[in-house]
Amino acid sequence: MAEIKNIKIIENLDLERWEEFRDIKLESIREDNSAFYTQLDFYKNYTQDHWQKELFNHKLVFAENEGKLIGISGITFYKNEKIKHNALLDTLFINKNFRGIGVGKKLTEERINICLKKEDIINVFCEIFSSQKESIELHKKLGFEVVGKMPNFLKHEGEFLDNYNLQKKIR
Repeated sequence: MAEIKNIKIIENLDLERWEEFRDIKLESIREDNSAFYTQLDFYKNYTQDHWQKELFNHKLVFAENEGKLIGISGITFYKNEKIKHNALLDTLFINKNFRGIGVGKKLTEERINICLKKEDIINVFCEIFSSQKESIELHKKLGFEVVGKMPNFLKHEGEFLDNYNLQKKIR
């Protein structure tokens, strides 16, 4: 297992690193496609331009070890006036060789800190499928509360998964 002391958190990845972004995004879906709405086929026709636009248009935070991306996480900030006081933490994936050493915690704390810098954000939410027990527990340890559950939300390989909604009030 790797050590956390070598982990660097990157808030803005250079567009030139789009292939690394693509690779870790596809790795996340390949490794546990029950954690995402989309399947690998969704991305098969993505060009360099598509990947760079996704990298540019989304608020992403990465974990890096010795120059290699090992984790990816995202934040959605809403533009609609009625809901822009909320932020959605989406996409949290850590390479399997770096799990259990605090990388997910560091990425989630960094995303919360980014939200704290935006004075209009008062709630941080995330949606986590029941198959992601470690992620649910991590968020609970960081002060998130389960505020809802949508039973049988996702059908994956013939099995229904529940979708847990978690919230942390930051103001």
